Amino acid sequence: MQRKLPVRKALALAAALRAAATPLSSVAATDTDALVAQVKALAERVERLEAQNTQLRSALETDRISENEPELATRIKAVEAQQQALQGPAHNHPRAGRHQRGR
Repeated sequence: MQRKLPVRKALALAAALRAAATPLSSVAATDTDALVAQVKALAERVERLEAQNTQLRSALETDRISENEPELATRIKAVEAQQQALQGPAHNHPRAGRHQRGR
């Protein structure tokens, strides 16, 4: 057998439940809004990083150093040029890499 609540108690209980649930739903909405904002920010950051990556790859396709390319590409090319300059004379010398005995 079901027990019936008086209308006044039922309305009071419904109002109390709604009041208790309202902060939870507003907190959930706030959390959802915060997550959406974070996802948007991350998506924008990924787009910027992908654009920078594309510029870097494009700059590294040539050996020429330019003022317009990303600083990282300029640094990499400078290090490569230094490495080639250091290796150049050793690779061009006829006795490079050989040990001489008895001298």
